[in-house]
Amino acid sequence: MKINALKSAVLSLLCLGSLAIHARADVIVDTGTPDDSTPWSFANWQYFGAEFNVTQDTVISSVEGYFSNQWGTAGNVTFALHADNSYNPGAVLYSSALAMGGSDPLSWYGVFGLNWSIAAGTYWVSFMPDSNIAGTMPDAAPNPLAQYSQASGNYGWQANYANAWDHLHLGVRINGDAAGVPDHGSIALIWGLVGLVGILAHRRQRRA
Repeated sequence: MKINALKSAVLSLLCLGSLAIHARADVIVDTGTPDDSTPWSFANWQYFGAEFNVTQDTVISSVEGYFSNQWGTAGNVTFALHADNSYNPGAVLYSSALAMGGSDPLSWYGVFGLNWSIAAGTYWVSFMPDSNIAGTMPDAAPNPLAQYSQASGNYGWQANYANAWDHLHLGVRINGDAAGVPDHGSIALIWGLVGLVGILAHRRQRRA
């Protein structure tokens, strides 16, 4: 096997290994599905945020919320990642809009394929509907987060003391992976591929 061809093969296999690393995703938050015992109004005059923590540098790949648009028309819900601001979401770090149809039933909705890179720390996610959205966001998730907040239209976020809105127990899912830290399976895959190329090259040299 020629040297250039061998180099190309190694690079190709390393690229495949890299894709395998980035394809994996860890569960960062999963509150479980709320039972809809207390459906809160979900519209541009009332929307919600939830606090979460990461212990290492992380890349967020998806964010989901459990809500509906059963009384609204086609519109957008903006999913945002915020810095922490004590009891409320702070400055928006990233955002992505989800287009919804009218009469969308209660379900999990989300934005995927994200590349939101954050350092270890405390953050918030929020779900902000435009003026066309009119639905519910129920509470009673089985594994709620420790801190939630509520926003009232132009008045902004309303939690003015710790645990003010913790009874919300809204449904939230967040997936991602530790930035630049491949799992053991991905590392083994890369070295296995490199080893395979080495074996093939050695056999080719012996035949020559």
